[in-house]
Amino acid sequence: MSQIRKSRRHLCGCKSITLLLLVLNSFHLWAGGVLYVGGSAFDPSARGKPVTWLNGQITYFTDQGILSPLLDQNGANNFVADAFSRWTSVSTTALAATRSGSLAEDVNGSNITTNGALPSDIQPTAIGKPLAIVFDNDGQVIDALMGGGASDPALCATNSVLGGIDNLNSAGNFSHALVIINGRCAQTSTSLIALKYRLIRKFGEILGLGWSQVNDNVRTNTPPPTDDDFAGFPVMHPVDLLCLIPSSVNCANAGNLRMDDRAAISRLYPVTPENLSQFPGKQTFLDHAIRIRGSVYFSNVHGGQGQPMQGVNVVARLIDPVTGLPSGRSVASSVSGFLFRGDAGNEISGFVAADGRRLDAFGSANASQQGFYDLAGLELAPNNANARYQLSLEAVNSLYTGESTVGPYRVGPVTPSGGLSSVTFNLDGLNAGSDVVRNFILTNSAKISADAFEPNPFASPASIPASGEWWGSLSPYGDSDFFHLSTRANRTLVFEVTALNEIFQPSFSKAQPMLGLWLAADQAGSAPRVTQGSFNTASVGVTRLAANIFQDTEIKLGIADVRGDGRPDFLYHARLFYADHLTPSRVTAAGMPIVIYGIGFRPGVTVTMGGVNAAIMHTAEDQIIAAAASLPDGSKTVVVTDPITGATSTMTDALQYGPAVGSQLVLVSGSNPSIPVGADAPNAIRVRVVAADGLTGVPATPVAFSVSSASILSPCSASNCSIQTDDTGEAATVVSVKFAGINTISATLSDGQIVQATVLGTSFGLTLTAMNPLRFFPSGNSASLALTVRALNNGIPAAGQHVNYLLTSGSGVLSTASSTTDASGNATVNLNIGNVTGSTTVVACLATGTCPQFSIQAVAPSNLQLRMIAGGAQILMAGQPSQPVVLRVTDSAVPSNYVCGVPVTITQIVTPNSALSTCIASQGTCRPVDLKILFRSSTTLISDANGLISFVPAMLSSWRSVRMSIGAATGSAATQNTSIRVYEP
Repeated sequence: MSQIRKSRRHLCGCKSITLLLLVLNSFHLWAGGVLYVGGSAFDPSARGKPVTWLNGQITYFTDQGILSPLLDQNGANNFVADAFSRWTSVSTTALAATRSGSLAEDVNGSNITTNGALPSDIQPTAIGKPLAIVFDNDGQVIDALMGGGASDPALCATNSVLGGIDNLNSAGNFSHALVIINGRCAQTSTSLIALKYRLIRKFGEILGLGWSQVNDNVRTNTPPPTDDDFAGFPVMHPVDLLCLIPSSVNCANAGNLRMDDRAAISRLYPVTPENLSQFPGKQTFLDHAIRIRGSVYFSNVHGGQGQPMQGVNVVARLIDPVTGLPSGRSVASSVSGFLFRGDAGNEISGFVAADGRRLDAFGSANASQQGFYDLAGLELAPNNANARYQLSLEAVNSLYTGESTVGPYRVGPVTPSGGLSSVTFNLDGLNAGSDVVRNFILTNSAKISADAFEPNPFASPASIPASGEWWGSLSPYGDSDFFHLSTRANRTLVFEVTALNEIFQPSFSKAQPMLGLWLAADQAGSAPRVTQGSFNTASVGVTRLAANIFQDTEIKLGIADVRGDGRPDFLYHARLFYADHLTPSRVTAAGMPIVIYGIGFRPGVTVTMGGVNAAIMHTAEDQIIAAAASLPDGSKTVVVTDPITGATSTMTDALQYGPAVGSQLVLVSGSNPSIPVGADAPNAIRVRVVAADGLTGVPATPVAFSVSSASILSPCSASNCSIQTDDTGEAATVVSVKFAGINTISATLSDGQIVQATVLGTSFGLTLTAMNPLRFFPSGNSASLALTVRALNNGIPAAGQHVNYLLTSGSGVLSTASSTTDASGNATVNLNIGNVTGSTTVVACLATGTCPQFSIQAVAPSNLQLRMIAGGAQILMAGQPSQPVVLRVTDSAVPSNYVCGVPVTITQIVTPNSALSTCIASQGTCRPVDLKILFRSSTTLISDANGLISFVPAMLSSWRSVRMSIGAATGSAATQNTSIRVYEP
């Protein structure tokens, strides 16, 4: 059959071909007995009606040459006339085929070129000779059009009669057709029998008949066919098998029209009271035959009439009045929805073909036709005035698609829903002229109501559930489903849709999903950025779209049936497999846990980092915990793979080992006065790691601090200290001076970048130093500040020294005017301020005249900021203790100052980790587990002299897999949020 299509394309390939002809050759609607039905390309009056020859009059012209040694021109003309007479002689058919002469030439290899050039009077535009019949006696015409050897007698089963309709008009009538008869298939009297059968079939097509599925057991042998089954096997069955053995008895009778053929041609060209006079000797169709018509419906949720069901083969069999059994000989069929369009396009493929034609050029758009069938033309048994008929329903064989289509679904038939084998109905008391309406409501059919996301058109797509998996349906007719998702640059995703039947099993014979991806800004009607046709994987019913995302953007994903169809049994299971981001994004040590956040993950997924397999510690639908592999510094690509489906999602260069590429280490502050040995430097050594732009801070980068002497660095209380940068990229340490001389403090990144600062240690007699001499405090608050000094004598704590305190500026009250140093050399008084404003200065003096000072500066609450120092985004295994969450309060200065005395409210809420959802297909989506609150607490802590807050989260041994949400707020605009995840291995 594909060769016939190829020949037709060549035959219709001349420059004068019309747009409507292009439509015709691309979209054939062999619709249960009707070849073409008018659609949008036709005049309104012709839409929804079969395309026919005007008034049933066919005028044809034959070749001047001979057909074969057995059939000269006169014999060939008689051969053609006899084939036509099989159709025109049907008593209830208003049809006449008249030979009006010869073509202008003997069409042969000398006037047919291999590029498809045809003589002018057989071209599609030659409507003055509506049907041209070519006698290709030596096969050169067929070889020229289809390739050398195409006319070989071994190919007579497919290439004996070629051609078809090649022009029609918008009024709904055929204008021209071409038939080529292969003379090499007419060399013996036996071969003439098969050739006649195939010519009759071709004339049925030329007249506008499509294929019909009746007595399909003749082809399948299930059950084995009887003689009556062969006798009822229609000429217009899609499979030409009766003459595969030309000498067989079945082939000898193959050219005799069956009741199905006679009924079909009479429905196309009925004899009516209005045209009876033009066809003397004929009988009016509806007066001399039985008509049974109606519609097939899905059942709605209440058991009543639902959506019309297209594509059901309705079969009527005469019940033999003698045996009482359904007949295999007197049988006819009609496919429900045979007048309705079978492929109107969709929002993904579009509704207009590349050549500008609409995809719904053929077929009715009237929804009432969607399930309609018509069995007009049923006959009475001989010598009987009444008849009984059995009606039954069956599916169209899935093999009958494309050029072999039975029914309106050109792109593959749809298996009906509802257990058709049990649907049988007998009609009694029928006689000539009976017109019975019989509808079928298939009570066991799919009753799926609108899915949970409806309506979700292109303009307002639904959110994809966090699980990444859901069920939906493409229903009603023309439904398409759209979803949106925020994505990141340099990612890939996989969108999989499995077509399901009404019992949620994967299927090729229901919806044929097409998938599309758009950017959120794309306008309705625009072509998708990425498309994928149906069933492109080896898995049953699975269509997979893979896409690369090149920028941070919102995308839309669409699902539609390839035909633009929609039915209650068009169910699907969708899954989006997408890895979005990870925490932390910077690795400081091999083996540290990393959380990969995304959607659509399942147990068993694998992860590679920089091409190296990573150990999986935990998997949930929206996150994977993996241990960082041991890799050198640099940007690494993370790939998540589902080995069961083969789906992969890639995060390119998403994970950084060591400092970021192009990052810089900058010394923020490091100057200090000379510091007596044994005292702390008042100013922290502060560095900042910034990106290549020199501005953006790079968090979570380890900075190695070291001091060249025996001095000590905090918070490690050692001469070497590794500190991770905070969320602004800053890391800091304070030097406790233990060496008289130059103390060099180095800050180093793993890539070798280094910055340095120095502190001069002194040891000259009795000295007094202020501890944390510069304080920043929120204005408007009351304060009670401990002012501590340390007395040192050549670096050794000096006890018993008398220290006098004096408030020299600002407001406040000292708890005492003097104090005496203890064994550690420290002396302390409290400064109480009722309402901190402006600046306050306090001087502390020894009798020797050494007088360091304290300065308290007010900071507006609106300028307060919270920074995450440590303990954020912890990932723990059950039973492992949590680390403190450390925050710092600063002001908004550049560089910032640490603010003490700030109340910070810390909240802790503990809920179960999101687990695999409970997925129930009939409910449409995966239902996430409710996150019950297991623990809640709130406490207020005060920032210390260095602006620090340290909070140790509560941890109970009964918490096996939980999420701790930690929130911190100053009561102004300063907030920080983080989470701690606890997982069971």
